[in-house]
Amino acid sequence: MSRIIAGVFDTMTEAERTRDALRNAGFAESEITSFFNNAPGQHGLGTEVTTGGDEPADPQARGLEKGTVRGAAIGAAAGFAAGLTAGPAAIATAGVGAYIGALAGTAERSENEASEALRRPAGVMVAVCAGSEEREGEAIRVLRDCGADNIERAEGIWENGDWIDFDPTAVPMLVDQAHLHAPGVAR
Repeated sequence: MSRIIAGVFDTMTEAERTRDALRNAGFAESEITSFFNNAPGQHGLGTEVTTGGDEPADPQARGLEKGTVRGAAIGAAAGFAAGLTAGPAAIATAGVGAYIGALAGTAERSENEASEALRRPAGVMVAVCAGSEEREGEAIRVLRDCGADNIERAEGIWENGDWIDFDPTAVPMLVDQAHLHAPGVAR
């Protein structure tokens, strides 16, 4: 197994600039690779999923329906109570309250949901076979200097200049304890 450091970029131009910087930092061409990683759920890894993706549903959306129903119920009750003073408009006010409550409930996330395993965003990955702790630190520095998002550390099989056992659905082990975010989105 090899030590691999990787980061995500928005464009091939950024990835190529990073590859140049890594070569200038002493990494051999055979220690650097780049490839496009599709968005979560769009990897089409196997025949077990006949709908075309690597999962039947977005795991980060699971449980949202509970918050939506809870928010709608609370909003309807609050809207109805407020609408009692308005007479016949109580039903309309309850409906508006339910709608607003449903939106708020859908957006609500608990601490447990927020700490769920995060997934790699789509983008151009640049990966480096670091080999040692010192080289790992240099690879991280170059990726940071070049603006990589979601710099991760992995153990994998590096062969003929490629990370051959890369699993796009695996949870990345981020170098920084920051949250995973989509490339190009302000931090």
